[in-house]
Amino acid sequence: MDQSDRSSLESIANSAGGRYISAESQADLEEEFEKSNDSISKWISWSNEHTSDLISLNNKTTSRLISFDNTATSVLIRADNEYDMDPDVYDIVNEALDDFYREIKEQADDDYRTKKETIDETYKTTKNTIDQTYEQNTGN
Repeated sequence: MDQSDRSSLESIANSAGGRYISAESQADLEEEFEKSNDSISKWISWSNEHTSDLISLNNKTTSRLISFDNTATSVLIRADNEYDMDPDVYDIVNEALDDFYREIKEQADDDYRTKKETIDETYKTTKNTIDQTYEQNTGN
């Protein structure tokens, strides 16, 4: 490969946000594969870390929502016991609390799914790019 070809390939790699390497020996090639493996490992770790953080946040949110629901229901029951609420009023307030809890829980679940999909898609896209680059460069 002449200098013009190398320069063109390097230009293409740079414009695509990649990098151009020229392995002059088996050791150079193995070093580049090691760097690629490190990149893949970092992306796997990134995905696992963010998924774990997201699950933890979702668990905390769910726990807080359950605590809110339990507290609100407990207050309503105490109010009913203390003031002998009209059964229709009690039912309306209880239903409103249930609706509120359900709506907030659905929003939290939607937010979780959206963030999880973003993490999964980012990982998948990056892994596919790495795999395609590897296949193009090695013919495997």
